Amino acid sequence: MIRVARALLALTVAIGLSACGGSDGSPDLGSDASLAVTNSSPETVNAGETITFTITVTNSGPAAASDVTLVHHLSGAPAIGSITCASTGGAACPAALGESMSLASFPVGGGLVFTIEVPGAADIIGPVTSAMIVEAAADTDHSDNTGESTTIAEDLRNGDYTVYASNGRQYVLTLDFNNKSWAMEGQQVVQAGTFALDANGVDYVIAGASKFRLNSEGLIVGGFDFNLTGSTHIYDHGVRPFVASRTFTTEYAPLVGTNFNLLGINLRRNDSLESVVTPATFGNGVLQVCLAPVPVTVALCPTQALASYTLAVVGTEIRGVDSVHDDAIHFRLARSGSSYILLRSEDAADESGRQFRVGLVDTSGLAGGTFAVSSTRALWGTSTLTDSHYAFSGTATDGTTVNETSELSALTNAGPAGLRRGDRSTDSAPIFVAQNDPLMVMLGVADGAAEGTLDIGLR
Repeated sequence: MIRVARALLALTVAIGLSACGGSDGSPDLGSDASLAVTNSSPETVNAGETITFTITVTNSGPAAASDVTLVHHLSGAPAIGSITCASTGGAACPAALGESMSLASFPVGGGLVFTIEVPGAADIIGPVTSAMIVEAAADTDHSDNTGESTTIAEDLRNGDYTVYASNGRQYVLTLDFNNKSWAMEGQQVVQAGTFALDANGVDYVIAGASKFRLNSEGLIVGGFDFNLTGSTHIYDHGVRPFVASRTFTTEYAPLVGTNFNLLGINLRRNDSLESVVTPATFGNGVLQVCLAPVPVTVALCPTQALASYTLAVVGTEIRGVDSVHDDAIHFRLARSGSSYILLRSEDAADESGRQFRVGLVDTSGLAGGTFAVSSTRALWGTSTLTDSHYAFSGTATDGTTVNETSELSALTNAGPAGLRRGDRSTDSAPIFVAQNDPLMVMLGVADGAAEGTLDIGLR
């Protein structure tokens, strides 16, 4: 019985030592290393943007690791652009950084942080995955030796845009840049198709003068043939300018004291077009608009021509009621960077037709620049501005080209500082020009040969 007891004791001790890394050729007590990897990156990026993967490798011990190898795998993108390394806790970065790296040793408590930049491409859509695998001779637990992270490259321009069209109606434009497809719906219009980059590599062509430009802030200026089914009104057919956005605000309090110039057209039921320029100013809970036939600032507006709309937010719109003139309006405030843009497309309150307005913040003058322009004349072209000169060059659906210029001058002291007036070189027709980046607007003066002509440009 004593021999049996001693044998059992010896077996128990042997098993205990083996479990602790002791006898029979096992490593010495405390000789195991424990390497771990974590990997992080953004959930999504816009297609074409660089993806940054941050990979951290640590050793929690209790022993240093030797013969360490680190291998990085990338899928969904052709190659990494750059890799950098920072060390902590006495660890040393690999002498050569790349997809496969090695270290002679890795101390307990040490850490390495790898920053891997993966350049994007506009045509790379979908998941991009980074995985780092670390191995060492003394690390027997491989459960945390792989760090993986996936970022989805998607075209953030995709989605629905609210369209304010110069035919006095609103639509929804759905864009899919992955498939280069579009759909326009609303007001009895249901159209869809594909688009392609213009030769300039910036604008997108739907067909002929039906084109659009989209800036980085999600603001669109375009021309489109809405072709309203069943309508007998001339202006419901043919390529017409529009402004679209998906970034709106109902917070108008920051605009108190800000002056706007509302430029647009009234579309009468007899198919005539009226040019309209109405300076406006935001007050506390009101929008004051000067309805004088000649543009006059709100501060100098004749009392009988001044409308005061009491404002209220209804959903995503701002609505105003002027009880004195028995008039009502509704509009949205689009945002593009730091700029506010007032947009209106609606039936006139007196049922005389439809109205379209684009409102730009009044400035001290024209900053100038070059703009892609859609025109009521079914033209798509380019406008260049200075504070004293306007030039336009465009091509119609039938291939006809139009080139015109105008020397510009400021209005009288009663007029808004940001409006300029000139005469077109082609027919001496008087025009107004306004600008507040990223938009510019050219409008034919009322009762002139260019009345109803409206050009909207996006920088």
